[in-house]
Amino acid sequence: MDQLTITTNKLVHATKTSELAVDARSLWKRLECKQEFTNWIKNRIQKYQFIEHEDFVTFDKIIKREIGATKITEYKLTIDMAKELCMIENNDKGRKFRKYFIEIEKKYKNKYNFSDPIESARLFIEAETRRRSLEKEVKKLEHIRDFRDEIMNSDNLISVSDAGKTLKIGVNKFFKLLRNKKILFYNYNKCNVPFQSYIDRGYFEVKQSPYKKDKTNKDEKLCFSQKTYFTLKGLEWVCKKLKEWN
Repeated sequence: MDQLTITTNKLVHATKTSELAVDARSLWKRLECKQEFTNWIKNRIQKYQFIEHEDFVTFDKIIKREIGATKITEYKLTIDMAKELCMIENNDKGRKFRKYFIEIEKKYKNKYNFSDPIESARLFIEAETRRRSLEKEVKKLEHIRDFRDEIMNSDNLISVSDAGKTLKIGVNKFFKLLRNKKILFYNYNKCNVPFQSYIDRGYFEVKQSPYKKDKTNKDEKLCFSQKTYFTLKGLEWVCKKLKEWN
């Protein structure tokens, strides 16, 4: 696993013991991610809610050049976060490196052999709880990918009503839940539309369709109905929210 940097650094507030730390940039290179590094790591942190000083730490690095220098931000990750990033990639390289991190972690624990059984048990419970939670999230995301190709349209949108059916909640119940959570509201046309803040986050799109109340009256002005759609980002977000609400 050349070019992959793993060090024994203490991540502030992560645990009471020293912990292995993975260099995020070297992991990004080895996973051969197409996205630019800064966007990749920031998107992953935001989307999967990693916490600074718990899952990772940042530090500035100065790159000297022929003329002047450039300051870049680097990231050190816990082994757990590195494993999660590998699972998220959901490809052969990701699975390969996840297994590698597990082996590194085993060797590290065997080498230091924590003598306090209570502390060891605490660390094990924390790791196991997080692993199970991640597995559930991965399964949910896989479920989303399975039905995405079938029901999402060419714009990668799915109507809220179709989402309610697919998630086996029921259309009316799903709309009511989203209104109670102050995500959707009835507008002047009595259509369920999202609050602007959720549109700004990229969770929804609203499309308008023209119609006439009296189709036989050519002079009647057009009315417009509005239909709310989840984006893929919004669908993944609401699935996580449903877990919290249950």
